[in-house]
Amino acid sequence: MRSKSLTALTCAAVAGVLVIPASAAGAKDDAVMSIPVSFPVQNTNNTTVACRSDGADYTIRGHIVATRAALAHSDAATLYLHAVTQGEFYWNFKGVPGYDYADQQARKGHISVTIDRLGYGASDKPPGLASCFGSQADTAHQVVQALRSGKYQSDAASPAFKKVFLAGHSAGGLTATIEAYTFHDIDGLIDFGWADQTTAAFAAREVADTNKRCAESAAGLYSTPGAPPNYTPFGDGAAGILFSSALPAVRAAVPREADPCGDLLSFGDGITADSVGVSQTTVPVLIIAGGADELFPPPALQIQAQRYTSSSKVTYKELAGTGHGFGYEASHLQTVDLVDQWLHELGG
Repeated sequence: MRSKSLTALTCAAVAGVLVIPASAAGAKDDAVMSIPVSFPVQNTNNTTVACRSDGADYTIRGHIVATRAALAHSDAATLYLHAVTQGEFYWNFKGVPGYDYADQQARKGHISVTIDRLGYGASDKPPGLASCFGSQADTAHQVVQALRSGKYQSDAASPAFKKVFLAGHSAGGLTATIEAYTFHDIDGLIDFGWADQTTAAFAAREVADTNKRCAESAAGLYSTPGAPPNYTPFGDGAAGILFSSALPAVRAAVPREADPCGDLLSFGDGITADSVGVSQTTVPVLIIAGGADELFPPPALQIQAQRYTSSSKVTYKELAGTGHGFGYEASHLQTVDLVDQWLHELGG
């Protein structure tokens, strides 16, 4: 065993000439652009997660966020996957000034690809029981491959990236983890606040509450107002899962999305697959934990970090006074800085 340290788009080269979207033609090199992109995917599950999906065709939508200068040298990008009850808005939150993570990373020279995962926001919504964390990882893989090949849709030409990093927050971290050890097609993995184990009785209560509503939805006894059938938000919403040090204005401005019950009911299947798969991950891994995370209190993520026994390098960072929603917390700029440093070290 190796020793570990825990510690839209767009520019393209056409006949050698850089093509910039018309809307950005007058932008300065340091101006941050947010360019709509979309990815046709099949809702398949080619992972070891024992869960079902419908295999149908859908579209995932999002944005590429970067400066004009970065897009002119678009060698690397990071694909970001959000948590349950969240959406692409987690990565470009504008409800309160100063919390737009993708914009902040762009100003540090990075290219971010932020999406609504299948079933959320602007992306297509399969039937609520027709997706799961195996298919979420599979569709993330399809997006990774599209970013590498340049075969996706945008407002202009679509560059191909030599390096693609994959980051996930909470359930997005579970999704990214499964993608990493299943498909081996990324250059690094970032896990914000996901562990396959927790000692928190709070987490068990939230899971039980969610499973009850999903069972009632499947039986036609419950529906979430404004959501498709068999969609319901994770947790009862009263406990403020995401927050510890977040300002009241931030807490009040954060939306709450309904989740596909097929995903929510497959947490156990994903964790079971991880029991073997995590140790097969070979790329560098960055794990960021919240010292005040009620879902995964320390040392849950430190234990998770120690399980990456085949990774070329594992970096563990814990943020004091930080709850589960890193992007909303008082320490949110520390999160930006940690990822910035890690990506720069790896050519991201």
